[in-house]
Amino acid sequence: MVAGCTTTSAFRQSNILARMARLTRVAAPKDQGLLECPSAPLLLVNGKKDDQQPIEDLYLLLEYGNPKEARVYPEGGHMGRSPGTTDEEIIGLIVRWLKSKLAA
Repeated sequence: MVAGCTTTSAFRQSNILARMARLTRVAAPKDQGLLECPSAPLLLVNGKKDDQQPIEDLYLLLEYGNPKEARVYPEGGHMGRSPGTTDEEIIGLIVRWLKSKLAA
């Protein structure tokens, strides 16, 4: 186990949302010591113009820990949303990715 990482059972015993809220208030992702922890497969979907989740966080996540996959929408906002991209397209991307992971 990587130092500072918590087991899944410990997460189940605590209120994960409250814990995550405390962590995000304390420090940036890189300073939390969580980037090197093992994780489930991740699909990161973001727009370069996201005003809720900085695109820099996506690039930071890609540099550390387990391999991840990402889709960045150059003109998109949060979750890649933009005038030229429909919600159905984004949802379809996510559903296809989930199906590919569940089939593996």
